Amino acid sequence: MERTLWRLILRLPMVIGGLVLTGTMLLRLPGMVNGGDGLGWLDALFLSSSAACTVGLSSVGDPWLRMTVPGLVLLGLLMQAGAVATVHYGVWMILGRVKLWKVAGVLALIQAVGALLFVLGGESIGRAVWLAMCGVTNTGFVSMSDARYAWTTHGVMASLIVVGGLGVFLLHLPNHRRIVITVTAGCYLIGVVMLCLSQLMPAIYDRLDLNVTANRVEAEPIDGVRLMRVVADSSFLAVSARSAGIDAMAIEDVRPAGRVALMGMMMIGASPGGTGGGIMTTVLALWVSTLWGKGKAVSRAAVVIVLSMTLLVSGVVYLLSLCEPYPLGVLLFESVSAVSTTGLSAGVSDGLTAIGKLVLVVGMVVGRVLPITILGTAVLRGR
Repeated sequence: MERTLWRLILRLPMVIGGLVLTGTMLLRLPGMVNGGDGLGWLDALFLSSSAACTVGLSSVGDPWLRMTVPGLVLLGLLMQAGAVATVHYGVWMILGRVKLWKVAGVLALIQAVGALLFVLGGESIGRAVWLAMCGVTNTGFVSMSDARYAWTTHGVMASLIVVGGLGVFLLHLPNHRRIVITVTAGCYLIGVVMLCLSQLMPAIYDRLDLNVTANRVEAEPIDGVRLMRVVADSSFLAVSARSAGIDAMAIEDVRPAGRVALMGMMMIGASPGGTGGGIMTTVLALWVSTLWGKGKAVSRAAVVIVLSMTLLVSGVVYLLSLCEPYPLGVLLFESVSAVSTTGLSAGVSDGLTAIGKLVLVVGMVVGRVLPITILGTAVLRGR
């Protein structure tokens, strides 16, 4: 009985590990990247881990530009397999039953609808499929900061991110649905306000004649156009930071207070039964209160998950600071993004040393399987 229990508990880690190893070997094959001699072992491992764990950090720049068609197809398959495995495990551990083909079919259908909407918005078929795949699987291999993207395209992408991370297979459970929607909506609204304040505060200080210190920041005046742009970008980032990692503006342009808000949202993450990561919305609710109860074992698991993820981020930051020359704030942001499987980047992933890349690989894989495995263990032992 105990052996069977452990086999069930370790199902997701074994699947993700197998995907990472298989993807690494296949990405080493000729013809996976444009130009050069192909990917080295370390970059192949990094990309494979990022795709299988639905993170979206890249050590080779934008995969859409760097990878060939076979390389993109392989990354897409790794993303799909990782997302299906994660969703299936999350649904199975709560409901105790779910067909794998149903999970794969529903995710594929959502992506097909998203791809169609992107095509209607002017994207090529290949690019539309790639965008929809990244959105539903919550993988940040794309950027929406390009000025050519219309607000309607941002809206489609944001909708796909929400649907992918919400855990639609579990929304028929009343208590679960109430907590997921409440926490998701609350985090979104709080995130939008915090990001807007971060970007507009220098101008507000100027207007109030408070920006007179030696560290005075040059502030862009607030007008109607800028206010709408800030609100729109903040709204998209507040959705994407919940484990998707698809940016609407360069992270380097987000002010420090905004980055703190983004890191908080990344750590909270998506919901059980969804494609995202983080500590998960229901775990946050259990940790803060006892709104949803599956017994004391699950409540204790929530505390263990929060502490474990905090320790994991601290360890990754410490190891990165030993071998990387970047400021601590940048390393912290990159570490939180990797551990929470978000994929937002401060622009340093492709410039890390070999040791730094290995540290992030460990952070991505452990951050992907640790929270859901702890929660699954508590639920299975409580049955």
